[in-house]
Amino acid sequence: MLEGLKHIPWGQLQHAQGPASDIPTLMRLLTSDIKEDREYAFYAFYGNIWHQGVVYQATPFTVPFFLALLSNPETEDKDEIALLLAHIATGASPFENELPPYDEFPGLTLVEEQQDKEKAREWVRSARTAVAEGIDLYLQLIASAPTELCLATSYICSKYPEHSERIVPVLYKRLAHTQDNKIKTGLLLSLRELAQSSPSAMATYATYLNDHNQLVRWAAATCLTQLTEHEPPKEAVSTLLHTIAHPDNISNTYLSLPWANGDIIGDTSLFLCNLDPKIVEFAIPALVEALHLIAPYSALNIAYALLSIAFGEEEDGRELETLNKRQKCVLTAILQSQNLWTINGNMFEILETFGFPGWRDELHDFLKQRHACNIIELDQMRKHAPPTFLTPFKATA
Repeated sequence: MLEGLKHIPWGQLQHAQGPASDIPTLMRLLTSDIKEDREYAFYAFYGNIWHQGVVYQATPFTVPFFLALLSNPETEDKDEIALLLAHIATGASPFENELPPYDEFPGLTLVEEQQDKEKAREWVRSARTAVAEGIDLYLQLIASAPTELCLATSYICSKYPEHSERIVPVLYKRLAHTQDNKIKTGLLLSLRELAQSSPSAMATYATYLNDHNQLVRWAAATCLTQLTEHEPPKEAVSTLLHTIAHPDNISNTYLSLPWANGDIIGDTSLFLCNLDPKIVEFAIPALVEALHLIAPYSALNIAYALLSIAFGEEEDGRELETLNKRQKCVLTAILQSQNLWTINGNMFEILETFGFPGWRDELHDFLKQRHACNIIELDQMRKHAPPTFLTPFKATA
């Protein structure tokens, strides 16, 4: 299975930490009976062949061995291998992330720099092509594998819209025959990327919008909201609003999905940004409360959604006198949220995008603090929220 490792000149290839001579040892650790050995190998692979979202010269050479492990019935942690392959498939060039492929020498000429950039782009292309070689294997696993491996391989396939004609029929078939709610959710999210707004896909999303499971309904709602843009079905919007107000039933399960970028409230809030603010303004109180409850990166998503709902289009140079009470309330809530200012640079960029001062002290001065967050205003918004938004679903998690 891994015999070919000895034929690759690993010491002459580079990864994020230098020469890739450690790859054979790490690859063999993935076949160990000791869980801690396998965990160490995955940790190391994420630090050298896919470091901070970047792929390197050695990365494409590792993929055939991951595929060999994935196809072997005795391999443990196949879902983790598949997730690593999904990340490799979408890895970036070191230059795109402003990270050097390895220690660069100062004083490169413009020609030498361009040659280095082209080499790095070739690593990205080669890595993506190498992962695509396993599509037949992924489809077999989607069709029959247990939950976590089915999710991981469908997640890989969602990164290859150019192969959607081969992939989509397999997704539909598994979806039609599974009773597993996590699998239903993952397959719907993959269809969102691959089948998009085709008539059959839209009909499928609409069907699962009435599913008994809240997470499945949420997935269908994200599909319909994203793909119908400004005119989504009211039931889809209501489902997203309800998820923001009542996330507890599904938040832990959501975090275990490969598609999760953060907390479900933060991720869901981004689907509201392109909708008519009048439709989703009732989410503002729940979003403001969530700013203080979830991790900083998810809170940043909520801040962007709040600004989008309250102000609509991104704009330059707004004036305090032009803002209404609700808009001032949103800005004050952002100012008062310690979570948002843990990552100052990101919050700066978000505020600047909407035409406001980016630093906390500057935003404080802009608001002049006589416009404190009006809790009564938020409570009134709650009172006028649709009943389906306020009443918890009675559904299984």
